Formats: sequence, structure tokens, C-alpha cells
Amino acid sequence: MRLLVADDSDMYRKMLRTLLEARGHEVLLAANGNEAQAILDGTNAPQLAILNCHMPGLDGREICKEIRTRSQGYVYTILLSGADRDADILEGFEFGADDYICKPFKAQELIARVNAGGRIIRRQETLLKENQALQIEASHDSMLPLWNRRGIIALLNTELSRAKRLKTPLSVFFIDLDFFKLVNDTHGHLVGDEVLRSVAEKVSGAVREYDHVGRIGGEEFLVVLPNCSIEAALEVAERVRQRICDEAIVTATAQIRTSVSIGLAQLRANQELSDLLRRADIALYRAKQNGRNRVEVETAGETEDTSTAKRLEAEPPAPPPTPRGKPRKQRLDVRHSLALPVRVWGMDATGEMFEEYGTTVDVTTTGASIAGIKHLLLRGCVISVEHRSSRARYRVKWVEAPRDDKPGNVGLQLLETGKFIWGRVIPRVFVDSERDQSTSHS
Repeated sequence: MRLLVADDSDMYRKMLRTLLEARGHEVLLAANGNEAQAILDGTNAPQLAILNCHMPGLDGREICKEIRTRSQGYVYTILLSGADRDADILEGFEFGADDYICKPFKAQELIARVNAGGRIIRRQETLLKENQALQIEASHDSMLPLWNRRGIIALLNTELSRAKRLKTPLSVFFIDLDFFKLVNDTHGHLVGDEVLRSVAEKVSGAVREYDHVGRIGGEEFLVVLPNCSIEAALEVAERVRQRICDEAIVTATAQIRTSVSIGLAQLRANQELSDLLRRADIALYRAKQNGRNRVEVETAGETEDTSTAKRLEAEPPAPPPTPRGKPRKQRLDVRHSLALPVRVWGMDATGEMFEEYGTTVDVTTTGASIAGIKHLLLRGCVISVEHRSSRARYRVKWVEAPRDDKPGNVGLQLLETGKFIWGRVIPRVFVDSERDQSTSHS
């Protein structure tokens, strides 16, 4: 242990150094209070200090008082006092001393008190390390080398206060992986975790050293850019987007290409954190509505109502409640056959992401067809289909579905039952494979 001995008596300094060094301690000596204070204020300060109550300059009690006002690591203090100076000892404890020993002292008693102080110091260091580990666990993501939601929001609060105080710009942007659920559904959650780790590394490598990156949930990230204007933040966001989408992510079982949608906002005067995040969130949803794999910047006229309307447009209406004991009909009324423009996106069997707009989609009780899709829909291709006009969306999978009358047909199978179009369930619909191949090359 690293110790300080401060005493104006050369005899006591030498005696104490001999006793302590014989037991493996590193001993620093000070002949007065000012020298002792300089050592304690320096780098690699000692963990335990033996201080004489009365010395030239600062005395031991005053040094104890100063030590207890500091925020850095704890220093265990032992006061040296004459046997007839009880008032010095009481005052020393009031100023923050941990222990005392009277002159002349017994060597074994001194060593015992130093050992007791060492045990307390080691225990305090252990508690400090445990506390730091808990703080890291509470503020960092459990899987990715990033801040978690709590940590990144705390940092954003700090940066927001600094930006207001110094009148410097502050920008933030949300990142959301496009079609990430399809990655999990197609390749499994372990591969999905590898994709998230790769994306986290790419984002961290694309921002500045003093920017902050956090995962706020699922496949969504938040980037905080201190002292960064909206124009500079746009360059950073575009760099992030390009790094993620330009190069395939190599996992243990597949090479996956993915992209991200980004919503960017800058702090305005007299604005709070919730308003800043809300506007970035609105921009993110606009990026998704405009085709994904893009960066959108907040606009002054856009409001939360606009964002809510867009979310509702993209989501299917909630199904009506089913009375207990009355099963739903498992068919689609022919009158509700959908012949509407359709957006089809997803991941094909080779792992490539695609998005196209078909001319029409016809869904009936006996079958389904999608016209105008150039992408070849192969076996194992997981896609999502959205009918913008009806605000209905469902996820489907192309599979081989042999039937007696037409063996080898490609099937359009609903993956998530309970999705509704015009209030009726589509349990399973099929597409003729010859029609698929003809439309895919149109």
C-alpha cells in the first residue's frame, strides 16, 4: 500500500518509514503540512496518511478537513498526537480523521491500526468497482457496445443543457433498420443479433469521436451530435446510411444486405428534449413512408398529428372483437376482391432486399395474383404486401404448395393469422407458378 507520513520530527519520520517499509508498504515522507498537502494533491496520491496534529504550515487536523471536501478517491487518515492532547484528537475526528495514535507509540499498535485502515481501503475499492460496474450495466446495452435507452437519454439531457447554456447547435437522428423482422423470421434471431452488432459497429465508426450512439429498443438507434448544425448532421447521417447499405453483412450462415431509414432534427430555441425527439421521430416515419433507405430532415410545418396520420395509414385497422363461442368465417367475400395498387417488399431467397410497386393485386377465396412485379419471387422468399388504398397490410411467404390438380404450384401463405382485409381473414391463398414467372420478367 502507498502511505504518507507527515511529521516535523525527523526521528519519527525515519522510525515510521522503517517500520512500514519492513512490512512491504511504499512510504512517502513530508516534513510539514504544506509538503503533505502537495503530495496528496498530486498524481497517484497515497491511500493512507499518518499526520502529526501539530506541524509547520497546515497541521494534521486542517489536512483532514481539506481531504474530506474533495470528490476524488478516499484517503484513510491516522492522526499522531501527544498523550495529553485529548482535545486535538476530538477536533481531528470532527474534521474527518479515521483513527489516531498517541506518541510515544508501540510499534505493534501502529502496525495493527495501519492494517485495519488497509482493510477498510480495500473494501472501499471493491465497493467502488462494483458500483461502477452497476452504473455501466444500468446505462449500457446488454448485447451491443452502445448506450442503452436510459444512458443515451441522460447524455442527451446533458448535451441539451450545454447547448442552451453555450448557445451552440445540437442535432439528433433516429436510425431504424428496414425490414429487420424479416431477417429474424428468415435467418433466426442469432443471425439477427449478428446484424445488429455489425450495424452498431458501422454507426459508431461513421460518427465523430465525441458523438453519442445508443440503442433505444429493438432495431432502433439514437445518435446525439453535440455542436453540430443540421447541414453537418445530414452529412453524418448520409455517411451512416451508406456504410450500412453499401456492404453486405457477413454472418455465420448468410450474407445479408440491409438498409436503414433515418429521421433528423435540430434543437430549436426554447425547445425541450421531448419536442426534439418528437420531430426526429416524425422525420423517421416520413423516411419510411417515402420508400426507406433514406435520410429525412424535419420540416417546420410538420406536427405530431401528421406523423400519427401516417402511422395509421401504414397500419391495418384493428379487427372487430369476436363474440365468445362464435368462430370467424374462414373465407374472403368475392365482392371484396382487391384489385388495387400494391407495394411489395421483403427479402428474397438469396438474402437480397427488394421493394417494388405492383399494378394490381387480386385476392379471392380461390387464389391470388400480383401483376407488375419484376423481382423473381422464388421459394423461401418472405415478403410484405401493403394495399395503400385500403390501409391493409399483411405478411406472406412464397412456398411450394403441391396440389392434386396443379402439383408444384407456388403458394402465397399468410404467416400471421389474424390479419384482416375488409374484415375477413385470409387463411391461405395460392398463386400459379407459371403466372409468377411470366409477371416476374415483364
